[in-house]
Amino acid sequence: MLEKMRRRFSTSDNTPEIHGLQPNHQLLLDRLHSLTGDPAPEPARHSALSLVAEHTGRATIDAVREAIDLLNFLGLTTVTAARTAISPRRFRMTAFVYHLEQVGLNALPIVGLLSFLIGVVLAYQGADQLRQFGAEIFTVNLLGISILREMGILLTAIIVAGRSGSAFAAQIGTMQVNEEIDAMRTIGLDPIEVLVLPRTLALLVAMPLLAVYADLMGLAGGALMAIISLDITFTQIGTSKGRRSDLGILGRDHKGPGFRGGNRPGRLPRRTESTWKC
Repeated sequence: MLEKMRRRFSTSDNTPEIHGLQPNHQLLLDRLHSLTGDPAPEPARHSALSLVAEHTGRATIDAVREAIDLLNFLGLTTVTAARTAISPRRFRMTAFVYHLEQVGLNALPIVGLLSFLIGVVLAYQGADQLRQFGAEIFTVNLLGISILREMGILLTAIIVAGRSGSAFAAQIGTMQVNEEIDAMRTIGLDPIEVLVLPRTLALLVAMPLLAVYADLMGLAGGALMAIISLDITFTQIGTSKGRRSDLGILGRDHKGPGFRGGNRPGRLPRRTESTWKC
């Protein structure tokens, strides 16, 4: 405290001195003063514009580095997968089946529950809006198109990323902290082949199946709400869904690679156009 006070009141022309201390205390204070030296200069103040430019530059550099690391990881995983395809005996089937169970089978309850409730909400809200035009029957079409094109696969991706992705990151991060990955390298095991490849392939297999399951549960929830609140029979729902392929699961209008196509944007199906014209 004495040293802080002396440094605080020191100027270029005047340096306070402390007297009346015992010799051992004076020696300790002098030693402390020699170690601290001159006070550190105050940091230069920058304008708000320069701070924004600095933060933007740092964020850009971090994003570029993260993209490079992600590309490096993707390439390493691809090379490892190709090497495993050439030599299938290297593939760890036990780990693949275990992660497939964790990612796919154990995720069925939460995916089904959320998809079912989303279908109920979409049917209720859509019917409330379409009732103003006397078009409640088109609630089934709204439900099918929204769930099969967007909501089913989107909900599945969010749930899998939040559930399985965070679990994978926590498991591998804990192994890195405990130096288990270094131990794998020491005994000649490839961490990408042992840890990453089974999890990646399990995700690739489980995701489409979970997406189809989410679509079915969403349609079931919407159909249940339509039957309860709109007095639409199950036969009418089945007829409306089977009328054309825009409600077909894994059809050309399903969201995702290999499933796109369908109608031209901005144009309704012919049967829907004729119905509205009538």
